[in-house]
Amino acid sequence: MRNLIGGWLAAASLVTAFAGCNSLSHACTLVGCTDQLTVNIRRSVPSRYQVNLTIDGQSAQFTCDNGTPRGAVGVTVALCGPNSFVIVGAPSTVHVILPCGVGPDDAGVNDCGGDLKPTYIVAQPNGPDCEPTCKQATVDL
Repeated sequence: MRNLIGGWLAAASLVTAFAGCNSLSHACTLVGCTDQLTVNIRRSVPSRYQVNLTIDGQSAQFTCDNGTPRGAVGVTVALCGPNSFVIVGAPSTVHVILPCGVGPDDAGVNDCGGDLKPTYIVAQPNGPDCEPTCKQATVDL
């Protein structure tokens, strides 16, 4: 009988100890995220192309060489390819110039560009009460 009462008391103390602890119901995972801007390229580009940017008033550039960003100055590029590139960060304005064409056979014969003003969404991959908080947007050029 004494063991039964002792067991009930131990269980009751554990329940009481955890009753005020909210960490079990709000456990955060460790998923990370990064502020980023994805720029979709809606026209054809050569397999190697240079992108000239003005990001929040500052000049920047990089070369996309068969899907690999190279020679980035003034910008961090997460990835690039024939259909898009991804800038690390959340700039409010971006002016872009890159070579493009109107079809697959004339990629790079014209300069295409535009002024981009992204609208960001807030991403919290671990839930609303957990870090990190990141801003992400996708725009078309």
